[in-house]
Amino acid sequence: MPIPRPLICVILLALSLSAPVLGQTDQAPPPQKIPVPDAAALKDASKLVNEIYSDDLAKAKSIDQKQALAKAMIDAAAQEKNPARNHALLTKAMEIACDAGDMDLASNAIDKLDAVFWYGALQARADAAKVIAKNARQPGQLHKLAVQACRIIDAAVIADRYDLADSLSEIALTSARASGDAGLQRETTAKVQQVHETEVAYAEVKKNYWLCLPKSPPIRTPI
Repeated sequence: MPIPRPLICVILLALSLSAPVLGQTDQAPPPQKIPVPDAAALKDASKLVNEIYSDDLAKAKSIDQKQALAKAMIDAAAQEKNPARNHALLTKAMEIACDAGDMDLASNAIDKLDAVFWYGALQARADAAKVIAKNARQPGQLHKLAVQACRIIDAAVIADRYDLADSLSEIALTSARASGDAGLQRETTAKVQQVHETEVAYAEVKKNYWLCLPKSPPIRTPI
């Protein structure tokens, strides 16, 4: 059912009026982020991390061992002052967490990266969820994945990234079903349906946006 034209205009007017208010805050500004180090620096730092942790990487076979190693790398990154090595440690920790099927731990590493660097955290979380969907087998892992996928979907909708929201919807639903948690499955199904309805409404608003704009008078060319 198409959205009534007056409602579309009301939505757009409300958004435009609320924008200045939303920008006002008494909170302190977040710490200044820095750019991600260049490719050469990251390559050298990644090589160094792999060398330092070579024995640990070789021994980490079980899920518990991989989780412990990822946590150790996150802790080490907190003490690392060199940006490239910090980035390399957290990236490796995220990759190991994904391999272990631990979405919470992978999200923790991404949070640390996003706190320091100008980093595409939303895309990174979506990519991590897709990898973990292939590795997660235990009910607890699948439960975490479904919950985190729903959170990423919410963030994607806020960012108008419906492409990411759509790509994660099936992961969220499948993981919720496989977790064996009936309540989580109901919540996830409702979430995905709500996102679909929001996407349809958003597309309708975008399509009709021009109807709410004042028409400019025709340009008259001097004779």
